[in-house]
Amino acid sequence: MDEEKREEYERAMSVYKKENIVYVDESGIDRRLHRRNAGSAKGKKVFGFVAGKKFQRTNIGAGYADGNVRVQKGRHSLCG
Repeated sequence: MDEEKREEYERAMSVYKKENIVYVDESGIDRRLHRRNAGSAKGKKVFGFVAGKKFQRTNIGAGYADGNVRVQKGRHSLCG
């Protein structure tokens, strides 16, 4: 990371109390990562979005504040 940007970020964050800063991240896991069947010319890979299909996605959220990690996991949603 650029040292100048890091210093700028630290200056901007210095106005807040450390215990009031929360870092949050969310990640998702798709239950269906590939097609079971697809058609293409022999030897050619199939690429593309599977339109019109609903699939389950699990979202996992985590937060870090004041030296502690908090995790919210297992939120399921239907995507498609």
